[in-house]
This record gives sequence, structure tokens and C-alpha cells, in this order.
Amino acid sequence: MSKTKQNKKPALLFVGGFIVIIVVMLIANQSKDVEVVLEMPRNEGIRSLSTYDNRLLAVASDGKTFLWDWNSLDQKAINGTSAFGQALLLDADSVVSIKQGRSSAVVVSSVQGEKIEKEIRLSSDTDLGTIISSRDRNALVAVLAVSSDSKDLTDYKFYNIDLERKRSSRITQVSDDNSLIQLTDFAVSDDGGFVTAAGEQDHKARLVLVDITRGRVTWDKTYASPDGFGAVVFSFDGKTIYAGGSDGSVYYIQTSDGRVIDQFKFKKEASAAHDTISIQNIAISPDDSMIAYIYGFEMYVFDHKNKIEIHSQRPSPNLPGPIVFSPDSSSIAASDLRQGKKLNIWPIPEH
Repeated sequence: MSKTKQNKKPALLFVGGFIVIIVVMLIANQSKDVEVVLEMPRNEGIRSLSTYDNRLLAVASDGKTFLWDWNSLDQKAINGTSAFGQALLLDADSVVSIKQGRSSAVVVSSVQGEKIEKEIRLSSDTDLGTIISSRDRNALVAVLAVSSDSKDLTDYKFYNIDLERKRSSRITQVSDDNSLIQLTDFAVSDDGGFVTAAGEQDHKARLVLVDITRGRVTWDKTYASPDGFGAVVFSFDGKTIYAGGSDGSVYYIQTSDGRVIDQFKFKKEASAAHDTISIQNIAISPDDSMIAYIYGFEMYVFDHKNKIEIHSQRPSPNLPGPIVFSPDSSSIAASDLRQGKKLNIWPIPEH
């Protein structure tokens, strides 16, 4: 054998070994980035995520539901069906959703959807329904979007839901006779006293505060900047409303009067996602230390009290959907709005 061939062998071995090391490092880093990947049957994209106690519920656009235990994520999901689309985990064994159509109703059913436990009639005229609650599920509100008969406008009707007495009571209605309003997200304060609705009107951000007890609108405001709000959530004490704007900023709104008292924006610019122009799917961690939200294709996490950036990343391969924190605030479940078979659980870096 020639000396040239002999000299090539160590070089090839070195290069091959180097490549193996790089591949191993890439795999190791990837495994650290994704804490858990939850497998589920193919679905048409996740429409809602909710968590209660140690349970995590994902509801797909095609009505399929998937339930996991946060403490046993290595176990297969309990599969079920929600015939009524958007659903909220009510407790360990049941979900609450809105039945839409000629006669809308709030429906409580088993997690797997095989048994309807309660059905509370709301109205006979609804185009779209949303069910929201306080974090402890003690306050439950249904919002119905109803097309106006006379004009191409939408009225939003708010109902207080009493599951114990199996009845609903109309709180109030938000509408405008002159222009189309689009309210896209809603939240209930933890004391059950207020509902806030976020959206846009005439290319201006709009925020509404509804007093549940008094059954009236406390204030209804539009803001010159940003152009719209896409997501909203109450602080734990209810004194602040965090609203995600179309400019990528989270606005701190004083609950008492609707005044903007602060705002936060990541220095890193977000990429545009399809036709999404506002922050989406905002959430506060259970330990009240962080806020996470979706803007463009990215998920952002920051310390909302000290306004410090913590983390940003692309949470799903296609179009990011609903997100929710784990009960111990150590990770975030991130879904995808498009067809898929996986739900990612991302760890939050130490900060």
C-alpha cells in the first residue's frame, strides 16, 4: 500500500469522527430544547388548549379532544370527541362547551364526550359562541356573536352561567350602530366580577370592560395605537388587563378606567404569520411571574413585573396556535392551528 493511501486513512477517520460528534451534539441539543412531544391521532389543528389542576386538554377543529396528565406526559392521551367545537376543561372529568345553531346552549359533558351531563339554553340566534372562565372555574361566561338583522353588523351578547342551578342570565350586550366591530378575545377576572373583550373597530384597538354583577358596560374604549388587540388576559389581582397589540406590544391597561399605564415589546422583531397581524393567545404563568404570547411565527416569554425578556422561539413547524403554561410554570404547551399529530411541551429557560 502506498504512503498516500496510508496517510488518507487517519484523515478520513478524523473527519468521520468529527461528523459523528457534531450529529450527537445536535441531537442532544434538540432533546434539551423540546422537553416532551405529545403524540396524538391526526387532526385538523388545535382550536383550544386549557389546563385545570394537573390535566391538559387539547380540542381540535374537527372536534377531536385529547386529555393528558401533566404528571404523566409519557402516557397516551385519553381521546374523545367534542361535538360542539371549542371546549374548556371544567374539572378532571368534564368539559364545558357551546352548542351552536338554531338553539345555542352551554353543554357540560364527559371528557370523552360520550355523556352530556348538563345543557343550559342561551339563545336561538347565534353565529359564533365562546366560553370563558376564571382560573378556578368559579365564574363562567358565554359570549355569543350575533349578526344584526338590519345591517351588516355584529352584536356581542354576554351571559352569566350558573352550573349549579342550571341556568343562564343575560349580562349585557356590546354593539355599535355605525360601524363593524370585531371582538376576538375575552377574559374573566378571577373574582368573577368582570369580563373584558378585546378587538378592533375602524382600524383602532378596542377594549371593553363589562361588570357581571351590575349587568352593564363599565367602560368601552378605542385607542389610536395600536390598530387592534388580538388577545387579552387579567392579572391575578384583577387590577390590570394585559392586551396584545397588532404592533407586537403587550399593553398594560388599568382595569378601573381603561387607561394605558405601561407597555412591553421584545427587541427582536417578529415574523409575520399568514394573515395574523396581532399578538395571539396570551397567557400568564400560574406563579404570576411570566407572560407568554404568540406573535407571528414566534412565541415570546417575559417577566411582566420587571419587564425582562426571558425567551423566544418558534414553537411549532406550521402556524402557532393556543398556548398554556404547565401547573408548576416550568414549561409551556404549544399547539399548531394546522393539521398535525403532535403537541410540543417547551421548557422555560432558567432566569
